[in-house]
Amino acid sequence: MRPTIKDVAKHAGVSVATVSRYLNHSPLIAQESVEKVKASMEELHYQPNFIAKSFANQKSRNIAFVVDSSNTETTGDDYFLHIQYGAEQKLGQDGYFLMIISIDGTKDGEKLIEKIVLEKRVDGIIIPAALAGEGMVQMLKEQNVPFVVFGKSDRSDICWIDLDNTMGGRLAAHRLLESCKGEIGFVTNSFEKVFAQERFQGFVLEMNAAGKNYSDENIVEGCNGYEEGYDLLKDRDNLCAGYVVTDNVAAFGMLKALAERRIDVPEDVQIISFDDSLPARLSTPAMTVVDIDVMELGRQAAALLLSQLGTEGLVQHCLMPVTLIERGTTKG
Repeated sequence: MRPTIKDVAKHAGVSVATVSRYLNHSPLIAQESVEKVKASMEELHYQPNFIAKSFANQKSRNIAFVVDSSNTETTGDDYFLHIQYGAEQKLGQDGYFLMIISIDGTKDGEKLIEKIVLEKRVDGIIIPAALAGEGMVQMLKEQNVPFVVFGKSDRSDICWIDLDNTMGGRLAAHRLLESCKGEIGFVTNSFEKVFAQERFQGFVLEMNAAGKNYSDENIVEGCNGYEEGYDLLKDRDNLCAGYVVTDNVAAFGMLKALAERRIDVPEDVQIISFDDSLPARLSTPAMTVVDIDVMELGRQAAALLLSQLGTEGLVQHCLMPVTLIERGTTKG
């Protein structure tokens, strides 16, 4: 016979209400009770009846993951795909399905989201900061729809999550300051991107803290990919002793240019990039990186949304930590 919620409560030695709180992700449950309920569910092979629950609560069990169709990086970059995969993994564990909705930043996109919300087709929304404008946020609040923004926001009244990009810039600069005797440069694709601004802010903070100056000519913008990274260093006369590079692909191009010029990495030039991707591990030499775990970012964004579903009006802000992974493009 299939175990019921009452069986789980009896086995765990808690009340039925406590099991219900666990299933609804309520924060009003002690960690000890969480562990008891979880262990009992596993031992009894209890599976919540999400379909029946959906009918009873008039819930769809769908979560919208909104994608910016006007941004080619959003639709083609592994960064956003990994956020999506992480969110889907976490939501799937809790009986929810991820619905991908592609919109642009116009009023038409906002109207589409409003239509989906009014039709009760989703229970919550995960949305990038670029699309969470004033109109979108106001509409979601008026409709009382739980939502999480991935990307840092200045607003204190919405739930958002992001990577600690400022700390990432500091970690990279600090590591190069330890082993570089010459100038340190900063290379990015665009300072219009918030993450690039924050990483540069961290770079500047660390340089200032160490009492080190940096030259404006070594702060490079517009390095958008492999070819631009290659072109940056292939004929450059005054090379820095180290570079912080916000884009992995550009960093690979820089490595190629240095190799062709027979300039040794890391003895002559050191490089630190961002994101522990497979190519970063397989490059020659293997890339030292600031690890930004974007799948975990997706999982945590989903977890924040699930918390909102369990507690109306809950507002949380989360900056996820980053770490430095030492490889062959830096020296000890």
